[in-house]
Amino acid sequence: DFTQPKWNAATKAFMTKGDSIYGMRPETGEPRTGVFFNKRMLEEAGIDPESLYDMQKDGTWTWEAFEELCKKITRDTNNDGVIDVYAMCSFGVHFLGAALASNGACFVDIDENGKYYNATGSDAFLEAANWAVEMLRNYEYPQPEGTEWNYFEASFQNGAAAMQVHQDYYASTLNANMEDDYGFVMFPKGPRMDTYVNVW
Repeated sequence: DFTQPKWNAATKAFMTKGDSIYGMRPETGEPRTGVFFNKRMLEEAGIDPESLYDMQKDGTWTWEAFEELCKKITRDTNNDGVIDVYAMCSFGVHFLGAALASNGACFVDIDENGKYYNATGSDAFLEAANWAVEMLRNYEYPQPEGTEWNYFEASFQNGAAAMQVHQDYYASTLNANMEDDYGFVMFPKGPRMDTYVNVW
């Protein structure tokens, strides 16, 4: 009986096709992917960490604002021609998924006739994918040689990069392993969206 409050209505709607229901979930939904940030590293780059919360609150936390922060943070502090402070260190899957959703894009969509189609050629998808690739190319801490696939987690915890796109459950790991104070905001909204979008 899907009228019972224990069933997640969003999951039911998402998993319904015509008169058939193909999936259900007895737990409530929760926001997941966002941007963790190292407050000390932002301050060292001349950025007030509280400004991220302010931008999120007033609706100006956008791709453009995010990239401006990345430009300020990513720098060569000893003038040897090598970047030694990086803005980001994220799992590419988390970053790309958040970027796509934040611009209203998806891999598969439904047309006006109720038919599923490959949406990877849409303007929103291509815009988000290209932006994500450029962000990773310009501001991402490179994987050190010989490290495991999840190097990005220890790298953020140790201050190798100032921001990390990750899911909110990761806070418990940071609480146990990170000395610096950190904050968390939603992923910034893309140019095709009027509000923020959370990815599960």
